[in-house]
Amino acid sequence: MRVLAYDTNSNRFYRTAVEQIQVSSVSTVVNIDGLISLSGLNDQPVFVKLSNGTMEWLVLGAINTTMSIYDPLNGTWVPVFS
Repeated sequence: MRVLAYDTNSNRFYRTAVEQIQVSSVSTVVNIDGLISLSGLNDQPVFVKLSNGTMEWLVLGAINTTMSIYDPLNGTWVPVFS
């Protein structure tokens, strides 16, 4: 199966192949501002911008209202208000 992926280092989309699918139970669901839902395990990384402008990967359970989450489809940062 082919999927569209996003490289945060080059800010580019690329096509790649799925080589393996792993099924697991979801332990965390985070709804951001009622618009974005992220789900996964507590250790699943999410690309965020911190309040000081630093961009990094943080675990899903560490997201808070001082951060923004990158939306690669629109090329924008979505601030986390709630």
